[in-house]
Amino acid sequence: MAIRERRRAARTLQRFLVRFEDAGEMRMAFTENVSGAGLFLKTRYPPPPGADVRMLVRTAHGSRAVRGTVVWARLNLAAPAEPGQGSGAGIRLSQPGVSLPGI
Repeated sequence: MAIRERRRAARTLQRFLVRFEDAGEMRMAFTENVSGAGLFLKTRYPPPPGADVRMLVRTAHGSRAVRGTVVWARLNLAAPAEPGQGSGAGIRLSQPGVSLPGI
């Protein structure tokens, strides 16, 4: 059975370093995929759905501060290195269409 794609914007596989604030604490993670509307933040302990997240995304061409809201989160410590399987959070950007340096 095929899973219906619900994303409106196409995502591209991109790995960027991200510093983000979670419960008042600064943490680091990586993106797994990004689009103009959102990103998947691969992190061992993702923020909960509904959380507002301030992020600094660093690419080879510079850094950009962005904000977003956690739409969903997945905690899967059994397969942390597998694409699409590890823990992380789907984040909808507060300013859709924001461009990240180098994308």
